[in-house]
Amino acid sequence: EQVTVDPRLGARWDVVRGPRRTTLKAGAGVYHQPPAMEQSNDLVGTDGVESNRALHFSLGIEQELAAGFEISVEGFFKRLDNLVIVQADETRLIGARFVNTGDGRVFGAETLIKYKPDGGRFFGWIAYTLSRSERRDTQEPYRTFSYDQTHILSAVGNLGLGRGWTL
Repeated sequence: EQVTVDPRLGARWDVVRGPRRTTLKAGAGVYHQPPAMEQSNDLVGTDGVESNRALHFSLGIEQELAAGFEISVEGFFKRLDNLVIVQADETRLIGARFVNTGDGRVFGAETLIKYKPDGGRFFGWIAYTLSRSERRDTQEPYRTFSYDQTHILSAVGNLGLGRGWTL
């Protein structure tokens, strides 16, 4: 029952062109997430619960190191508001109601190394993210979010085997 508008903008600028390309990049956007079904349904939810909102900002740089190798470093910040939280309410069937009074913040940096040669059978990348996610229900001090992932290491590889097969 709620309509949201989520404008986003991304910008890239090749400061240095050619075989050792250097690119500055930035982005900003608004993102909404509807409340979970149990937070807004007629039986146990609360009428009028709205979508969570996040404002995302990022700033980074990409550097081509050699043919097929690229490194990227990017900082990010997210401002969260209108988060759905639980408040005690003994008049309700489940003893609680849902309200949009929570807020939070997420900040960190990511480093990404990519290998993608022209015409090669293999490409892949490895990324490391260092971040912190904090929340609060009202005007209390921020606390580390239950689902905070401070360290994230990701790796992806793709090998073309031929005849339509890929590993």
